Amino acid sequence: RVPTRLIGSAGAHGPVPARLYPIFRDRDELAAGPLAGQLFEAIAQSRCFVLICSPESARSRWVNDEFTHFLSAGAPSRLLCPLVDGEATFAFPARECLPPVLRERGIEPMAAELRNDADGRDNARLKIIAGLLGVGFDELKRRDLVARNRRLIAIASFSLAVSVLTAVLALVAMRARDEAE
Repeated sequence: RVPTRLIGSAGAHGPVPARLYPIFRDRDELAAGPLAGQLFEAIAQSRCFVLICSPESARSRWVNDEFTHFLSAGAPSRLLCPLVDGEATFAFPARECLPPVLRERGIEPMAAELRNDADGRDNARLKIIAGLLGVGFDELKRRDLVARNRRLIAIASFSLAVSVLTAVLALVAMRARDEAE
């Protein structure tokens, strides 16, 4: 969910929407027929472009063509690249995970690394959501920490209540046993 206090506020891509929908996913949205036309039309209508990057995606002709098409229709600042494998630097060609069109145009997109030794899954998710909404990562990170703390307090409170109930029931059982004896 988009935080209520952010809805309608000024974001990098205009007012922050109430929802992140619609989200186009080629596997879910494309019908049978000429692939390139449908895909490029959907890309042209997209506000942001998210590509899950790996060395395999960097070698894909389709990925490079999709990026090229998005760059001709959209702003490079709206490229979001979560990295699942490989390196975002062009220094290691065998491990490179960004499409060649980015190197050719000198574009370094916002990248979030899902690996545990980097951003990790949770921070990478928040970075991508922040990029889609056009807000700062810190705003979403603070909200996520507050929500996590509330969950921990709720769990601790529930555990304390169960412990107190168990102690009361044990005392009642001990008294009933004593009376029975």
